[in-house]
Amino acid sequence: MPGTAASDWGFPSTPGQARTERNAMSTDTEKHRELLGALRDSQGKGDGSFEKAVTAAFEHVFEHLARLNDHVSPGGPDGGDRHLQPGESPTLR
Repeated sequence: MPGTAASDWGFPSTPGQARTERNAMSTDTEKHRELLGALRDSQGKGDGSFEKAVTAAFEHVFEHLARLNDHVSPGGPDGGDRHLQPGESPTLR
């Protein structure tokens, strides 16, 4: 699982990382299509594949929620202080 830094989730922390964000979005779009395809293909089979597809889809939703929380929460998921940026004073956080 990626770390708690925004850049670990594909969010640019510097202007030069915008390309990384676009690549992450592209990968996410592919993942969404894959998850939706698995849901469609497994409906009505009765072999447990639909339940597995639903579980995979919800796991991905929770990944998105964790990513969003890490991005907007200055304390990160554990509620602690965020890491200092290079050159940032701990008193000016």
